[in-house]
Amino acid sequence: MSKKKPTKLREEDFIHEESTTNPYPMWFFAGLIVIVLVAMFLSGQFTSNTLSSSYNQDPFRQVSNREISLFLWQYPRFMRVNSTNKSSYLSGFRDEDYIRVRIARSEEYAVAPPELFFHYHAWKRLLKPHLPLRKIQAGEFSEFLHFCQIWHPRNWAKSPASYKDLVSQLHKEIVSDFDDLPLEKIPRDVQIAFQGWKNYFREGEEINQQSITHAQMQEFLAEHPEYGRNYWRNILSDYVPRYLESTLETELDPNAVIAQGELSSFLRVAYFNHRMKTDLSQLEQNLQGN
Repeated sequence: MSKKKPTKLREEDFIHEESTTNPYPMWFFAGLIVIVLVAMFLSGQFTSNTLSSSYNQDPFRQVSNREISLFLWQYPRFMRVNSTNKSSYLSGFRDEDYIRVRIARSEEYAVAPPELFFHYHAWKRLLKPHLPLRKIQAGEFSEFLHFCQIWHPRNWAKSPASYKDLVSQLHKEIVSDFDDLPLEKIPRDVQIAFQGWKNYFREGEEINQQSITHAQMQEFLAEHPEYGRNYWRNILSDYVPRYLESTLETELDPNAVIAQGELSSFLRVAYFNHRMKTDLSQLEQNLQGN
């Protein structure tokens, strides 16, 4: 009696299936997920556009994306990159990095919660006119314009003629990369934006790690008293409740380092820029004396 040959297993027989294979449910759920994501995106865009339009009736919120970007360099905690809800928060900023403003939306009103506008107006009124601004080298400024293109004259309708001429010279390489640019030809807002970009991307670690003694802070506050006002403790109560608390003590060790918990981000940045500006000025004076 001949033995029956065993049936050869096909490749698909190695696959253990509990139920009949049906590709349609998978595609159905995938399509459903896509629809939900698109709906969420459109909802965020609709909310953003609705809020932006409603701001026309509220002067408190009539702050353009261009204007708010200057403030954000000083208050990085409010940057879109640090927000958990990016769909309807500062939607005028680019999705690639959440830091740069979209050129086409630079003059639109910023979409943000009231808290951000409160801090913006406090900064604009109390600090912006007094920011210590430093010199600007041509090479760095060209890099800045490449990154923050909203400040290029072609993307800024309010650019003064002298500023347009200066940028034109940069493009023609008439100015050396290491030359200091004439600040009188660079609008103050552009200077603030450039310095904010440089502080954030190139000097951030040094700014955060600096140690400031009471003597150094007193010297800084003597020249910039607006940073030592009592109202900052109320304004910053949720973020820096101990703002310059130790400076209220009657007896201070001038060489003691101020605790990091007493320093806000804008104070650290301002002190750093003040120190860099002062050190450079002293160096130039010494060189001239020799």
